[in-house]
Amino acid sequence: MTAELVAEFVKQFPGGTKIQGKLRQAVKSFSLTVLFGPSGCGKTTVLRCLAGLERPEQGSIRCGDETWLDTAKRIFRTPQQRGVGFVAQVLALFPHKTVFGNVAYGLPWSQRKRERIAEMLELCGLQGLEHRYPHQLSGGQQQRVALARALVRRPRLLLLDEPLSALDAVSREQLRHELRRLLSGFGIPVIFVTHDRSEAIALADQIVVMDQGRVLQTGSVQEVFNRPANVAVARLVGVETVVLGRVTALQDSLAVVSVGTAKLLVAEPVSVGDEVFVCIRAADVMLQKGSSGSASARNQLHGCIQSLTPEGPLVRVRMDCGFPLTALVTHLACREMELASGDAVTALVKTPAIHLILRS
Repeated sequence: MTAELVAEFVKQFPGGTKIQGKLRQAVKSFSLTVLFGPSGCGKTTVLRCLAGLERPEQGSIRCGDETWLDTAKRIFRTPQQRGVGFVAQVLALFPHKTVFGNVAYGLPWSQRKRERIAEMLELCGLQGLEHRYPHQLSGGQQQRVALARALVRRPRLLLLDEPLSALDAVSREQLRHELRRLLSGFGIPVIFVTHDRSEAIALADQIVVMDQGRVLQTGSVQEVFNRPANVAVARLVGVETVVLGRVTALQDSLAVVSVGTAKLLVAEPVSVGDEVFVCIRAADVMLQKGSSGSASARNQLHGCIQSLTPEGPLVRVRMDCGFPLTALVTHLACREMELASGDAVTALVKTPAIHLILRS
């Protein structure tokens, strides 16, 4: 049987705020679960409850054959007894200690202590910085010191609370690419809190989407971002087009969905008469100037450009295609097609790219 961390609990705060934690993760090898959601939704509280820094009023947390929390049996293990590593959003490095001293802090004395710290510094890319103080380090180097301090104790589980949020955009992107590779080398499970979609997509094996103190959906990156369970999740993961429609017919195993004045063919299991929210990611919308020609996409929507907004390497194109629709194109494509506000275009959307959510 696979050893797992299984948690389901409720933390109550004065004033009525309630945070519900619910997750499951294998704990015998590396895997990375991201707690994802907007600021204030309860992600950090869930992490602190897993660490033993907060005590839930109801529920249980089990890791393998150990019970860390069981409110019915009045069991509560302290952070020290759980053997987890925790890196808070505020790194809290000791300013009067060197890199070596910060990493060594809390590590019990042994004959191999110096050797173990040196090994950890090398693994975290900190060799040669042993005698520097935190103020002499870059933000990325400080982050690595905090990770090394948590990992040198060889925890059974590593908890990271928005560890990249204090870095500038360039450093954050660089460390994001390194972080998963670095963490995978230690072979321990990781739970990572973020509200950054790019971070979640780049790092996660599993995503737990939270909002207003509740878990809304759990699944793989592809499942959650491409097939959100409800409208709240769709908006949180950044689906650009979410509009209400109705299934009017079934045709060749496809659903015909009326949206505004347009009709879409969708490869989803629904019934005639269903009211649905139609979800289309901007990256799945292709544009052609004028008519669609010989395009193979089943959905060819004639529309008019309402606005073009540059966003880094891409341009966000908002259109009226009988309903509001958004596409993302490169600057090169935008120039080659000479796109401008008011232009007539054809939006091409393949049937599998459209996700339907039943209106409850």
